[in-house]
Amino acid sequence: MPISQISRHALAALLLLAVLPVTAAPVTIDFEEPLSPIELAPGFITLDSQGYSFDTAVNNLAQITADVSSQGIFAQGIRASTSPAGATINMTRTDNGAFAIHSLVADYVGQSPAYFVGTLWGGGAANLGSPIGTGDWLNLVQLSYTTFATGAFFDPTAVRLDNITVSAVPIPAAAWLFASGLGALAWIRRRKLM
Repeated sequence: MPISQISRHALAALLLLAVLPVTAAPVTIDFEEPLSPIELAPGFITLDSQGYSFDTAVNNLAQITADVSSQGIFAQGIRASTSPAGATINMTRTDNGAFAIHSLVADYVGQSPAYFVGTLWGGGAANLGSPIGTGDWLNLVQLSYTTFATGAFFDPTAVRLDNITVSAVPIPAAAWLFASGLGALAWIRRRKLM
């Protein structure tokens, strides 16, 4: 086979590989494996599980607790000021890459509903109004789950996450295509110079 045909076949194979989607297998984070959360301060813990990082945050609360068990990761406390008091769980990938959430179990205690806030790969806020496992749920770099106690003193507030089915999101296919196109152009230019 002439060298020019081999080159064309190699270029075609490279372009085909660039546009094929690369998907990571989903994993379920159920917090049942032995975990050792690090307590940064009362109510503030951080831990890693299956390539994902979790941390808790609380504000304006007394009797603060944050922990992880077979029931999931949770942050809770009792309102201790006139300001709204909140509890939050944050989730990221340990390598700061994008991830897709396919399902999860979320519970809360609070006067106001709990809500999710997401940051998208490439920046910007995610619209998480769609069902879990669709839309922006499939392209996050951070997920936060928060609820507030806004009533009388001593009102409790708490959030819990468990059984999170998640998968890593690869670099978008367009980026691979762009990179392979640049490589192909450099290779063609090099061959012309020879």
